[in-house]
Amino acid sequence: MSSNSRQVAASTPRTGPWIIGYVISLGVAMAATATGLITEPRYAALFWVPILGCTAMIIFTSWKRHRMLGTLSGAVRKFWRRIVLSASFMFASYCVLAYGQMAADWGPAAQRAAYIGALLGFAGMAWSIHQYALDETDEYLRSQSIRQLLVASFVTLMVVIGWQMVASASGLTGGSLGMVILVWFGGLGIGRLVNELRP
Repeated sequence: MSSNSRQVAASTPRTGPWIIGYVISLGVAMAATATGLITEPRYAALFWVPILGCTAMIIFTSWKRHRMLGTLSGAVRKFWRRIVLSASFMFASYCVLAYGQMAADWGPAAQRAAYIGALLGFAGMAWSIHQYALDETDEYLRSQSIRQLLVASFVTLMVVIGWQMVASASGLTGGSLGMVILVWFGGLGIGRLVNELRP
């Protein structure tokens, strides 16, 4: 990498602060819900505000960084289209589920349909990330995306296994399985942070 390229890379916006904010928000949400500190659903829903805010800033900063570095390839554009569409579908399904659970006429079939919609949205997001690693023709960018996926998998395994061990030893509830999704995306953010620190 030339000195000019290094200067451009150093001047681009960093996603690090937003990744740290996401991880902290996620940790606070997990601790508050697992310990029973927050039991009211409408108050628990407030935890989504910083998580979604940090997620939006990570996406915005990543997009801006790609544009400044000139790495906005066709694979990157396809990735963002797929990931935003899948994420929107997943969050819409969760909103329908939350609204339906508060309604008196919410039946088990509709609840299952909303859960399946959320699952399909998450599967689409995971597939989008996997497909980007296959579509990217630049070997350097591909190696960075693979490193990011490996870090996310490691973080998720360590957090889930560690939490289950702590919960079993202290008598806490195991927590929501849906939090694993947020932990995995937090792991992707940490992997992105590792890539920024080790170009």
